[in-house]
Amino acid sequence: MTTFRIGFDGPSVDNGEIDVADLAPSLLALGEFFEAANRALNNDRADVKLKIRATEKGSFVALLSLDVSYISDILDFVAAHPDRVTAANQLLDLIIKGGTVVGGTVGFFKALKWLNGKKPEQVTRNDDGTTTLTKDGTTIVVDQRTIVLLEDYPTREATEKFVKTSFKPQGIQKVILDEANGSKDEPDLTLTKADVSSAIVPEPTKDEITETTVEREALLKIVSAQFEEGYLWRFTDGTNTFTASMEDADFVKRLDNSEVVLSKNDTLRCAIVEKQQLAGSHLKTETTITEVKEHISGARQLRLF
Repeated sequence: MTTFRIGFDGPSVDNGEIDVADLAPSLLALGEFFEAANRALNNDRADVKLKIRATEKGSFVALLSLDVSYISDILDFVAAHPDRVTAANQLLDLIIKGGTVVGGTVGFFKALKWLNGKKPEQVTRNDDGTTTLTKDGTTIVVDQRTIVLLEDYPTREATEKFVKTSFKPQGIQKVILDEANGSKDEPDLTLTKADVSSAIVPEPTKDEITETTVEREALLKIVSAQFEEGYLWRFTDGTNTFTASMEDADFVKRLDNSEVVLSKNDTLRCAIVEKQQLAGSHLKTETTITEVKEHISGARQLRLF
């Protein structure tokens, strides 16, 4: 277990107090960030917990403890390969400092600030567990595990959420992350509002986007119909409820002319096109009704003969 401080500085916290409605979202987002970073580095080999221990006055400072606990089933693996599991103090060091490698490596947040939403022009993996990044004629050295975090979408998304959430309250000008016994005059990491842009996850390139399209026919029960252009209909296939755009112009025209009247429990036999796009860790599905082949009224009668 390791302990560190998170501090909020600005006019709204000069008296050493902060609204719990402002503090809680930031701490929750920070917890999600450490969970994502732990998964990226340790996979299922260890769990991480972020706990608040105390508060101390002076701007507003919260004392937090970070605990990475090993899964009992892999204790033998940890004992045999301690270098393959990132402990709490190492995880914190990678994020707010630079790692345990000697030579002035740059930590995760400082690397993000240096990249400022851009990709490095050159990446060189070194033999000592570090990687050299070059951009705009300048060079930094990072721990190889920092590269893992920089390339991990869940970690980057959690980072963006934490930074944005922390600066959302009015009057917050700085967020400080520092070892519990660190110097308040020179914290390990200081974030300002100017750093929000560097925390935003870059849009995936075309090479990083995976798409698939499926065409099928299905019976769909209408949950809600939308007759205004641009609005989505809601259907159920008996298992899942989903929205879809109605692109059968002939069917829509018949509805407008009252040639077709919809009622509760009506079912449509439809030709469907489903497009899925995986961009980063975001999976998006768009469903389109291209043709209504049959309208089955919900008010059906039993056949006696």
